[in-house]
Amino acid sequence: MLLVDGEPVSASASPTFGSSRGGSGGRELVAALMGNPGLRAASERLRAEPERRISSGPEEDDADAAAAAAPRHVYVFQREFATVDPARVELVGTDEVTTCVGVVIRNNKTGM
Repeated sequence: MLLVDGEPVSASASPTFGSSRGGSGGRELVAALMGNPGLRAASERLRAEPERRISSGPEEDDADAAAAAAPRHVYVFQREFATVDPARVELVGTDEVTTCVGVVIRNNKTGM
């Protein structure tokens, strides 16, 4: 089941919807999603945003100064995983997960 703005998205009442990979249910669902005004507006807003690139910059001699000045971000690409220390990393992120799944597990006792 897909929810958009808390509402279920249904391509049709067809019994083949979602039950067959080879049927037309997938095409109907894509058409229903593309016709959703909320998704279309969100897509336009994302497309209008400029791309931002973050670089850690050159390494410094003083490790403490470099650690304090360097961004505390970790990027996880497809087929990668990361274990991070929250004291050293502020943000863990990924993108391009259109057909993949991203999972975050955090231990509340250790913070990792």
